Amino acid sequence: MLFRSTLSLTFSLPSEKAAENYVVSALVIAFSEGSENVKESVCEALGEMGESAARYDVIGTLVVALMDRNQDERLKRRVCGTLGKMGEKAAQDNVIDALLTMLTDPNQSVWLKHTVCETLGKMSEKVAQDNVISALLTAFSKGSESVKKSACKTLGEMGEKAAQDNVIGALLTTLT
Repeated sequence: MLFRSTLSLTFSLPSEKAAENYVVSALVIAFSEGSENVKESVCEALGEMGESAARYDVIGTLVVALMDRNQDERLKRRVCGTLGKMGEKAAQDNVIDALLTMLTDPNQSVWLKHTVCETLGKMSEKVAQDNVISALLTAFSKGSESVKKSACKTLGEMGEKAAQDNVIGALLTTLT
């Protein structure tokens, strides 16, 4: 009898993947409707889930928050950190475009630009595109010390794709 009740209980539980999908969906709703504190907590939870949370709806919601000019900068930095923890799976065109918009916007703070560089670095070689490399070189040549350091580190994390003669030349010119 115990075996039969255990067996039926086992089959009635949702799969781990189904449970994860349910949790991620609930987190997206909480982020969309919640206060700043709730949004930060959601970012933390999604970041802990890493690549498994890198779904279309999640990334879309996070990109909307990044592009919202009325959104708190602290939350934008948290969103960047979450996207970075999702790694290469978050390296989608809409994410890259949003990150580059913030990196090249003169109205964004040094800390946000620093965080954007770190986020791009965590996405690794997947973001090693000409437009990203160009934006990082501009940040390196015109940014604060913190942004320069982050941009340089990110270029290094991109590997061979960023180790082009023009990139190396631009870095050397800026350093001298």
